[in-house]
Amino acid sequence: MSDDYASLLTTLIVAVLAVGTVQTHSLMKRWNDTHVEQLRVATEARIRVADALGRGVQPSEGDLQVADQSARRAVAMARSWLAPWLAGGVWAGVVVTLGKQQLRILKWAATAGDPAAPELAKTSFRYVSIAVALLLAEGIVRVFVSSFTRQYQQFKSWRDYPRSSRALADDAIRAYRLTGQIPAAPAAPACSGQSGP
Repeated sequence: MSDDYASLLTTLIVAVLAVGTVQTHSLMKRWNDTHVEQLRVATEARIRVADALGRGVQPSEGDLQVADQSARRAVAMARSWLAPWLAGGVWAGVVVTLGKQQLRILKWAATAGDPAAPELAKTSFRYVSIAVALLLAEGIVRVFVSSFTRQYQQFKSWRDYPRSSRALADDAIRAYRLTGQIPAAPAAPACSGQSGP
């Protein structure tokens, strides 16, 4: 390994270490901020329910819904922890591995006469190549996940509609696509006990 090659590797390692450290921090911070906020909202709703019951007052439906959803969200939260923890773990592994390799390079540079150290050059090349590939892959995956999440959230208001209303709308859209004609509105349901004219 030459001094120039060691300098190049050191530059690349330091760059990836900086990005990896920032990525690990941002992933863990985003996860923490999201879950702390969810826990805050759920805890406040549970306190309002307990206070209302303690005063002999009926708790609000909104507080009951938030408190109930927070209990059911525990499983969903556990699933949502997986991605940031996995990505953060990968970046932490990259940072530790590159940090150790950087120390080996510094130790090599400090030895008298700089021995050849071909194995150090090979492993450094492998580690830096993998780290750069992960850096690029993570950026691409982030874009796809972010795009998919935002697109999925756009359908939330549609998913909140009753299934029967969605089915009627889908049928009307399909009929329009097939015929090019605006479909007639469905007849209003007849009320029982109402006599005709």
